[in-house]
Amino acid sequence: MAAALKKEKVNLQTTNPNHIPSPEKPKGIKTIINDDENDQSGVNNVDIDKEMATLAENQILFAYGARAAMQKFTTLKNVIRGRS
Repeated sequence: MAAALKKEKVNLQTTNPNHIPSPEKPKGIKTIINDDENDQSGVNNVDIDKEMATLAENQILFAYGARAAMQKFTTLKNVIRGRS
């Protein structure tokens, strides 16, 4: 992986004139690979408690957003129908 990241350009074969040629690697951009040696959180260094907390937060935000959108469209539908 490190050797592939050091290459300036990846040559992709184009077999059709409509294919997009491979772009050159942008100049001045460095790729940094960080290896986490901490094995305290399990397989692949995933903290399951943090992931579950993030999932719960996402579910709450989605439920709130869906409810707010539903109320807004209900209000618009009632206004169109002439109800208050």
